Amino acid sequence: LSAGVLAQSDLPKRMQDTRRDFQFKDAALPDMLKLVGMSADVEVRYQVTGEPMKMPDVGFRNASVADVFAFLVRAADLKYAVIDDKTIAVTAK
Repeated sequence: LSAGVLAQSDLPKRMQDTRRDFQFKDAALPDMLKLVGMSADVEVRYQVTGEPMKMPDVGFRNASVADVFAFLVRAADLKYAVIDDKTIAVTAK
């Protein structure tokens, strides 16, 4: 197993099992997280105040939704809490 899979074992199984391609251009983090979550039927609640981080151009090929979600959260120095198997809250550290 990859380190990413081991590190994300607390994320819903549907996020770990779903693999997708993602391409974002000049996208705000809340929008990216919501799209990534929706691709595995998981609601992502972005609960961070202030101006959200934007990424100019980032793409993923055949990546697990869990790994993409974790990458985005780490890149913005945020944290998340799994509320249930269909809901995740993203907050400031």
